[in-house]
Amino acid sequence: MVEPAAQHLQRLAAQLLAKTRHIQQTVDEIEHAKSALEGGTIDRLGLYGTAALLETFYTGVEKAMGRIASVLGGMPEGPMRHRTLL
Repeated sequence: MVEPAAQHLQRLAAQLLAKTRHIQQTVDEIEHAKSALEGGTIDRLGLYGTAALLETFYTGVEKAMGRIASVLGGMPEGPMRHRTLL
């Protein structure tokens, strides 16, 4: 029988793996947008989409780090919490 703490860590590992896959997909999309930017084939709407992808990347990384922090002792607090977390 697996102990509850071990089950919690296994669940966390599975969640982080899924989050990592999503982050990698976002990185791939950003690379595609970067190529379009460098090639001059992106319009204003595409530029806004690229900005949204960058925000999605940052948010994904922050959520993954938050899950880890919650297991290791809790989320940081205060005005610098985002910076401390990352």
